[in-house]
Amino acid sequence: MCLKGACDSAQPIGLTLGVMLGTDEILKFANREPLFGPFLGSALNAVFPADKKILLTQLVGKSFEEIVSEGKIIKEIKEF
Repeated sequence: MCLKGACDSAQPIGLTLGVMLGTDEILKFANREPLFGPFLGSALNAVFPADKKILLTQLVGKSFEEIVSEGKIIKEIKEF
């Protein structure tokens, strides 16, 4: 992957995130509100929802109720 340039782009991204979160920690010690942490957290929640039902629905492409009903059907088949 380093041949494709992934190593060259990973270092500045890591440095930027480190500086942003380090700044937030300094602001917390000064009894001020963090700037970057809430933004990064909301971006993370947009990509990976905290609600497991929504995440499962996005990963599988079916509603949670459909997944549960299929699981019950499989369990009944195994018991049969």
